Amino acid sequence: MKFCFVSEVFPYHKDKKLIIPGGGEAHAFFLSKELVKRGHEVKMITGRWAGTPKREVIDGIEFVRYGLYSPWFDEPIVISLKNMAVNTLSCLKVLDKTLREEKPDFLITPMSFAFPRAFVLARAYKIPLIAEVHDVYEIPLYLRHYRRDYGLLVYPGLFYVWIYNNLPRYVDLVETVSAQNIEPLVKSYGVAREKIFVTGNGIEIEKYRYSKEKQQTIVVLGRLVSYKRVDMAIEIFRRVREKVPDVKLVIVGDGPDRKRLMKLASDEGIKFMGFVPEQEKLRILQRAKVLLSCSEFEGFGIVPIEALACGAFPVVSDIPAHREVVGEHGFLFREASEAAREICNLLSEEEKRQKLAERGRKYVEATYTWPKVCDRFIQMVEKFNKG
Repeated sequence: MKFCFVSEVFPYHKDKKLIIPGGGEAHAFFLSKELVKRGHEVKMITGRWAGTPKREVIDGIEFVRYGLYSPWFDEPIVISLKNMAVNTLSCLKVLDKTLREEKPDFLITPMSFAFPRAFVLARAYKIPLIAEVHDVYEIPLYLRHYRRDYGLLVYPGLFYVWIYNNLPRYVDLVETVSAQNIEPLVKSYGVAREKIFVTGNGIEIEKYRYSKEKQQTIVVLGRLVSYKRVDMAIEIFRRVREKVPDVKLVIVGDGPDRKRLMKLASDEGIKFMGFVPEQEKLRILQRAKVLLSCSEFEGFGIVPIEALACGAFPVVSDIPAHREVVGEHGFLFREASEAAREICNLLSEEEKRQKLAERGRKYVEATYTWPKVCDRFIQMVEKFNKG
């Protein structure tokens, strides 16, 4: 089969290293790699990062890039809105040509600014459209999470949030990574239950090498936006450091909250890494003893799975996504004091921590791999084709 993915941003190479901007992008990319391994054709149409070629092939996936992408928080509002207009027109032009000439079997779009463009052209060319839903954002939650991060830019985004939540009822299939998204999609936004399939997320298990060679390190990994509550992670680290003076905190990721967090984290022992290539991310997880996530909301929670695979024990906020993916293989907390107490215990009881980490690795091997995700995806499209 021929699959065409379209989004605002997908993975790209920088200094010969693969950069994967976020969880939705990772899901589409690694699912596509597995599809290519099975003999399917995959094309990804995406915004172009500065310095990246307009066309290239990565791991058998053909990339076609349009316009010029830059994160909203990097530019003033006028420039951001101008970039959005240019990218919209460029995307429509490239996608129209692709659908007209190549007629893929399915068009797939993660929930991004490209979704409305994909919707219009999929309907025009009568190509089945799959919406990839990683989380369901209602407008009050969106405003609460992003008003501080994006300022006035949050308000143009309201229109897109409304579209994200209401267009899926009109697509052919809805692929979601988490069962927690089914109820709001059906009850709040009118998506027919029979259209929704849960494929989950996975990791390339052979690359996530389990390591016993650990440092006295806690790692935070993810976008630096307010709902990730990295400020709480810094508070937890300070409490831990009172009991374990040699512990270090490594914060991996970037975003609009970075400057505020760096001012807040004046302590020695806290290091901001920014965005890092995949191989560096793996090395950080392999050296860390603990993965800390204080997120208020997640669509799935792939980071704790990555941590478990590398032998870093997850101490994570008690939210539905973390409960679903981690369960008894991590520690769920509601208060900063609970998290700090558990981390201190883990750092002081190395034998116990290692046993928990080894059990977590086996859990990931049995549950969260891309071949399993791809199996569920193929079952979904085959069922659609049959009827």
